[in-house]
Amino acid sequence: MDKRALKSTIIELKENGLSFQNISDLLAKDYDIHMSRQAVCGMYNRATSDETINKNKELILTTEDIVNYNSIGLSNSNIKEVLDKQGYSITASDIEYILSINTEYSKSVEMELVQKVVRSLRVGNDIIDIERNITYKGICVTSNRLKVLIKLAAEQMIYEQSKKVLASIYNATDDKALVKNIIAEHNMNITMRDIESTKSNVGLGNSLVLDSTQCKILRPKQEISKPEHIKIAVNEEY
Repeated sequence: MDKRALKSTIIELKENGLSFQNISDLLAKDYDIHMSRQAVCGMYNRATSDETINKNKELILTTEDIVNYNSIGLSNSNIKEVLDKQGYSITASDIEYILSINTEYSKSVEMELVQKVVRSLRVGNDIIDIERNITYKGICVTSNRLKVLIKLAAEQMIYEQSKKVLASIYNATDDKALVKNIIAEHNMNITMRDIESTKSNVGLGNSLVLDSTQCKILRPKQEISKPEHIKIAVNEEY
């Protein structure tokens, strides 16, 4: 659990009526995070000490929701409506700001959703079942966003199969130049390192683990940074 998530958890548990000692015990039991009662109290007080920080407290509590609602296709105005119903005083500017500083986290959430779609397609789920699998807090993915996720899932599945085919050709011919030529002619975003890592598994019946940073195999190469921990949308001084 990163710092932002820990603060959010402590605030939520305290507002649910738990004492600082109860929170300390729960963190140790459920998360293997060992903080004294005084440390829990200090973190809570620093995060909720004045009016400005109370605003930041709402930003901390809603960052995860905002990113996840955005990932299933909700517009900023729709996100605001949902958060308003939950009692948060979040503005459209707040939502825009949180999304702008959490792009890496957003990418990691998107990749999780893409993997859900990949798994659904592999077991033969239809569009209705896939839609039901892509939800956040009871809200289903929008139809337009689902189409985007399906396209990304297709690219990943094609990437995986392409690696297997190229690895089979490489196994059969041991001709690196031939494989590179095939890659170049089809403008695939696949490297010889990808193929060599797959080569030993071809024919063994092993399922491949997709590299979430490489999914644009039919387009010019494009690097996507790996997701980092959730960034905090507030001043870190507290």
